[in-house]
Amino acid sequence: MKIEAWSVEPAEFENLDPDWRYGDTHVPRLAGVFVALRAEDGTLGEGYAPVLGHLGRSQGELVREVESLAAACVGGDARQFSVNAVAARRSTGISGPALSALDMALHDLAARIAGIPVSLLLGGRHRERIPVVRIVPIKPPREMAAAAAALVERGYRAVKLKATGELDDDLARVGAVRAAIGEGPDIYVDPNQAYDVDGAIRFCRNAAELGVSRVEQPVPARDRDAMARVARELSELCVEADERLFTPADLVDVLERRAAHGVCLKLTRSGGIAPTLAMAGIAEGFGVKARMSTAFGGALVSLAAAEVAASLGALDGYAEVGEFDHFHDTCHHAPKLVEGSLLLGAEPGFGQRRKRAWSAPWRA
Repeated sequence: MKIEAWSVEPAEFENLDPDWRYGDTHVPRLAGVFVALRAEDGTLGEGYAPVLGHLGRSQGELVREVESLAAACVGGDARQFSVNAVAARRSTGISGPALSALDMALHDLAARIAGIPVSLLLGGRHRERIPVVRIVPIKPPREMAAAAAALVERGYRAVKLKATGELDDDLARVGAVRAAIGEGPDIYVDPNQAYDVDGAIRFCRNAAELGVSRVEQPVPARDRDAMARVARELSELCVEADERLFTPADLVDVLERRAAHGVCLKLTRSGGIAPTLAMAGIAEGFGVKARMSTAFGGALVSLAAAEVAASLGALDGYAEVGEFDHFHDTCHHAPKLVEGSLLLGAEPGFGQRRKRAWSAPWRA
């Protein structure tokens, strides 16, 4: 069964919260790129990657990269997703998001041809429900508390608060959220590298007293010695490494330095499913917790991350596969969320359901 054609479509999702913010980045809308591969029998496989400034590609650049990768797949055996993905990763100068979009499409196509979900293609499901942590963007403490309380009221059992690196303000946000949601739900915090070492340690110790269980990348990711100092000093909560984990080699360096208690897995950053699985295996080998972190965009990327999360035996914590909920996705129907978990079905591929037929031009 050969791949006979490909198609690429730029996309943009409106954020239902136009004031959504992390760090200095405002996200009133999210640009991205869809790619589809078509087999000889008409079966389609889809992939997607968002445009994120810290990953170094504009939408136009990402479109061109994905086009070149997709074109190279024509004529390949659609069932051999791993062979095709390895060939794509040999391309020089191609970004992780472009490789991830193509890798998603290859897996989705192969699984649809086989008539099984991607998680079964990867070896099987360890879980049918993926517990979800929802992000609360930076706002004044009272607004963040109200947003977190609304999420908990909808059934979510964990929230992740974005932070600014201003110690008193961040602790006020955490305190307001804890007061609003009560003692039961879990709280993670993500300062997006905003603290120095001393500030990170002070924040984490105070946050732990408010019931925060994880703090993601509190200091600049380039300074892995600083991360190691923070991780050594703290036993009260889990310090997670996130930014700049582009490759398995990056992760090995972090873990050999003992620079984190846990690591965040991201399909888009790592270049797709296979590298993400490799990084999860490395973390497990070091005895370090691995968690499926942000799948940013609409339904497709959330479902892809959820299928990968389902296939991981050692997955830890709550997964960030619910952010489609605050984007207006005109392409795919929303996945099913029940009691704060994303429910996986028996549909083939990633299980996505399109709202409209694929309309971008096909090329052979």
